[in-house]
Amino acid sequence: MPCSTFTKLKLASELVNLKSDSGLSQQHFKRMLEIMKGLTPNGGATIPCAFYEAKKMLAPLYLPKHKVDACLKHCLFYYREYEDLESHIHCSEPHYRPTYSGQRKHFPRKVLFYLPLRDRLKRLYLSRKTTKDMTWHMRSRTSTGWMSHPRGSEAWKHFAATYTDFAVEERNIRVGLCTNGFGHIGPKSPGRNLDVFLRPLVNELNDLWTVDVDTYDAYKQQNFQLRVELMWTISDFPTYGMLSGWSTHGRLSCPYCMEKTGAFWLKEGKKYCWFDCHRPFLLDNHEYKNQSRAFKKGKTLPSEMQEERRSGEELFDMVSKLDPNVFN
Repeated sequence: MPCSTFTKLKLASELVNLKSDSGLSQQHFKRMLEIMKGLTPNGGATIPCAFYEAKKMLAPLYLPKHKVDACLKHCLFYYREYEDLESHIHCSEPHYRPTYSGQRKHFPRKVLFYLPLRDRLKRLYLSRKTTKDMTWHMRSRTSTGWMSHPRGSEAWKHFAATYTDFAVEERNIRVGLCTNGFGHIGPKSPGRNLDVFLRPLVNELNDLWTVDVDTYDAYKQQNFQLRVELMWTISDFPTYGMLSGWSTHGRLSCPYCMEKTGAFWLKEGKKYCWFDCHRPFLLDNHEYKNQSRAFKKGKTLPSEMQEERRSGEELFDMVSKLDPNVFN
């Protein structure tokens, strides 16, 4: 690409991207800029002098981020109604670090950096290329018999039939919550308090579902009202327990069987075993469904284990009857 096609902004973005991808130090980055200035006419007026200048030039393009103070024990965000608290109302952990004489500014002991979802979704529609890709699922139809996009799933079809006002706008977005990397082990793991860290995201998702967001479509060159819905959560089994609140340890760890589990204790192995617990979920015409010799010494499936698993509405009714437990 000829040098004349590079604007000052494009050059700064390419250089910063190069530094990020290659891991250049600021000293080496500055030295590279000096060499480039010596090779270009007029002293390289369009080339930034240092990394700081390049970042400052790109600052208006940055997406916003919010800082939210958190309790050191992961049990509370100093957020909204708790913003002015000096310490946790139950664990008594102080909000701020100890101050010294003459120090006016208070520094929180733990901070969460939250990247708002709204601005990032709006940014996707500001480019003609990404805008076209965002609605690919409505234009492209395959007849191979294989599901090439989540639009072919039963969950997608059921949601579209239930909320027709949402489905009629092809530019509305369905998102999934992936917790890969959030369930890290060790003393800094959020554990069962993961929901505390998800509160800003849950609040924003509720707003994006109920309140339309005025968004510009660069492909059609028109404004539209964007809505967002959370359709799936993707996580490993331990993090599933952190997200759902259902313990994934011990005898009742299966979130489908629940209290009707067929798990039993291995006396020699000193642990629970879920052998033969998969058969209730087989189709009625499956050859293993009612076999009495190949599994538990001639035992057939108990009638209570052959019931269909609970629906989402039934689970919601069960959870609604629990006593609210804000702080654990």
